[in-house]
Amino acid sequence: MRAALVLILAIAHAIAQQRGPLFEPAPGSPFAVGASPSDVTTSDVNNDRNMDIISPCTRDVAVAVLLGDGKGRFRHAPGSQFKVEMPMHLAALGDLNGDRKPDLVTAHDDSDLITILPNDGRGAFKGYEHHIGSRAWGVVLADVNGDRRTDLSAATNDSVTVLFGDGGGSFWAAPGSPFPTGGGSWKAALGDVNRDGHPDIVANNLEKNSVTVLLGR
Repeated sequence: MRAALVLILAIAHAIAQQRGPLFEPAPGSPFAVGASPSDVTTSDVNNDRNMDIISPCTRDVAVAVLLGDGKGRFRHAPGSQFKVEMPMHLAALGDLNGDRKPDLVTAHDDSDLITILPNDGRGAFKGYEHHIGSRAWGVVLADVNGDRRTDLSAATNDSVTVLFGDGGGSFWAAPGSPFPTGGGSWKAALGDVNRDGHPDIVANNLEKNSVTVLLGR
């Protein structure tokens, strides 16, 4: 039995070697986006069923949007890059106004401002600012209170700030927000860690060598 398994693995390895590398550069890759791209995410931002690329460019104080052709090639969306008020490092995508188009949020770690950039459905974004009360780093966009509207959770150094969305692009603080964590919380993630049907928040504490778990109710 062991000999047969070894033989099967050897054959699978030989076939894989014949097929060549698992990945290869896309036509035209790498694609220019701008100065100091600090993050990257993908989504279909212009509703053509092809994946697009969104990348905040810190030194340009702008977000680059590259539209995909479905074959691995990309071009800048009309108007890209899209300017914001101040440098940012991280971005998040989610439908903030109920139009089924992915909107964009960037956080600015030197300010309590976040920039909300609604999507016009063609891959163009125009932003406005929203004060959240604390300097923010990573942002997560997801429904945390079960009303089927996208909410905003932001890692804000020693806490996580949670804002409820109204489904129209406006936000207000959740009861008890901000929620204390440790020192150096710059990234947060959502998931149901205790299997009670409510989303929970996990935040890193860079300065305390720990993570904080906040259970949803």
